[in-house]
Amino acid sequence: MIDLIIGFSGVILMNASALPQIYKVYKTHSVKDMDIRREWLLLLGCTLYLIHGIMRGNPVIIVSNVWAMIMFILLLYMMRRWKCQNTDTTDNLNWLNKTFKTKITS
Repeated sequence: MIDLIIGFSGVILMNASALPQIYKVYKTHSVKDMDIRREWLLLLGCTLYLIHGIMRGNPVIIVSNVWAMIMFILLLYMMRRWKCQNTDTTDNLNWLNKTFKTKITS
């Protein structure tokens, strides 16, 4: 029983660490300094660890990874939604110019 209490306490603390980031992104609508690759890698890692938890029948692993996956999906949604609003048109044109090796001006 004590192992479940310790495990779920760790789950609560670990997953609560993402809440300030989610709150900040929601309030400011700014995802300028966030790297989407990190969120995708974390989501993939949580998915694999969730599968592991299901195979072992460990409720602590299952709950922690479902909760973490929900938060990562929420962050990915906010990053996709607000990324375009936070980038300057010039940055977008520079990216297009580099990607397609053309000269596009506004």
